[in-house]
Amino acid sequence: MSTLAERIKSERKEKKLTQEELGIRVGVSKSSVSQWESGLTKNMDGTNMIMTAKALGVNPNWLATGQGDKHLTYEKQSLQNNGVNDKKNHYLLTKLETLLLDAFNRLTMEQQQTVISNAQEIAKNNEKIIKELTDK
Repeated sequence: MSTLAERIKSERKEKKLTQEELGIRVGVSKSSVSQWESGLTKNMDGTNMIMTAKALGVNPNWLATGQGDKHLTYEKQSLQNNGVNDKKNHYLLTKLETLLLDAFNRLTMEQQQTVISNAQEIAKNNEKIIKELTDK
């Protein structure tokens, strides 16, 4: 893919996101996403580029230029921290956590909400069981 527009559109479709869903994740309107994908916008502002790359789960440099690794590992992403070197925001994830996040990023927004709700319910039940066992 040679253009920014092609990379955005291809990745959005691969992730099964609508233009509206991508816009919500990035914090822009559906029409902005449409303009990016049509090539009307030649240069995205840095914040939108980083947020779009994050929403699509790709390397911001690859998205902007088509060069370099398409996907960063979560360890590399955390160290890069969107260009901010702030040690309190660095997270090194286990392989299992990375696999979970990779799968999660391929879900639709609705599916992600379902996964979050289910995980919160399981965690709540686990806390209840632990409390019951420690109270005995």
